[in-house]
Amino acid sequence: WDSLYWSVTLLLQTPDKAPRTWGGKTVLVAHGWFMLIVIASYTANLASFLTAAEAVPILNSWSDVVNSKGAFKLAVPRGASHEDFIRIESEHYPNAKFNIEW
Repeated sequence: WDSLYWSVTLLLQTPDKAPRTWGGKTVLVAHGWFMLIVIASYTANLASFLTAAEAVPILNSWSDVVNSKGAFKLAVPRGASHEDFIRIESEHYPNAKFNIEW
């Protein structure tokens, strides 16, 4: 329990003991650098998560693809039922532009 208490007091920056040996001092410095890196990484990740805008638009339905006027690139295998689906949908939406890579 003593080591746990000592780690918490160091984390809160209220140490009541000091290491006496070089090994203890080395462990203290390593612990300090490790905590610095962990807290800095957490802060950077949190700031990025809270400020980053959504980079990729979300598709909710086929209408989103049709109304995009070719903004989305569709990768469809040639000769599969997908090709027939795109052909049928092209007939239903004559003004739609499909950006397809076969």
